Amino acid sequence: MNKSSHLVIGSNSFLGRQLCKQLHQQSKIVTGVYHKNTQNLFKKVKHVGFEELYSLPNDYHYVYIVSSYIPLNTDNNITERLDAVNVALVQHIVNYFTRAKIIFCSSVSVYGELDAVITEQSPLDPITAYAKSKQKGEAIVSNHSKYAIVRISSLFGKRMKPITFLPLIIKTALKDHTITLFGFGKRLQNYIHVKHVAQILIKAAHCHTNEVFLAVHDNSFSNTEMAEMVSSSFQNLNIVYRGKDDSKSYIYDNSYTRKTLQLKQQNSIKAEIKALIQWMRKEY
Repeated sequence: MNKSSHLVIGSNSFLGRQLCKQLHQQSKIVTGVYHKNTQNLFKKVKHVGFEELYSLPNDYHYVYIVSSYIPLNTDNNITERLDAVNVALVQHIVNYFTRAKIIFCSSVSVYGELDAVITEQSPLDPITAYAKSKQKGEAIVSNHSKYAIVRISSLFGKRMKPITFLPLIIKTALKDHTITLFGFGKRLQNYIHVKHVAQILIKAAHCHTNEVFLAVHDNSFSNTEMAEMVSSSFQNLNIVYRGKDDSKSYIYDNSYTRKTLQLKQQNSIKAEIKALIQWMRKEY
């Protein structure tokens, strides 16, 4: 392949779709790999099923590992599935695409519950089985000759699954005109739009050194602030507080990532939440 070629593994995910879209807009040669579902595929690029992955040529310039297993409490065989997708699959991909630069989508969960402001260089202390599996994936990728590891906070945007805090409070707002927060709503969390993460992944791919990057929003927001931004798109919406919330707050500083990749200022999170609400109105 003479032109820059990009392989997106996990192309049916909402991040994979956005990544394929942006690469296509930049006139790159793009191939997507999906597991089973196809409803979210960006149709303007070529896609193949997972069973064809190791039949593909191993001369791609960039391979993005977007595919990941994020367990739900109701799932069975969680340990086995985490190992199969987040560890073993990563090892197989790295072994097969020996000449490519590997861009690995990791998670800020690998930091655990640090009390300090979290940076790219902060020590890792994963607590959950998912976080530990992502750390193992990082270790595999870091042994490759060319790589970028991108640790991502809470993704949001159109086509996301309603399983995390932001889409869940939007869903209850649409249904019940009420948002219920635990404690006093002071817990800080970090949310980053899927478009910004895709931009970071592409820039990370073209970085000339092996790096670990942090894909986070410039600011963390309290649950109350998030609820108030959601409520601005509704009339007569109630925010109710109940019980306790002993979960930790998280604050990030990705100055190194922003400087190294020359990232632009992110869009207003309030405007992006409004767009998500408009999409969810149609879906739910």
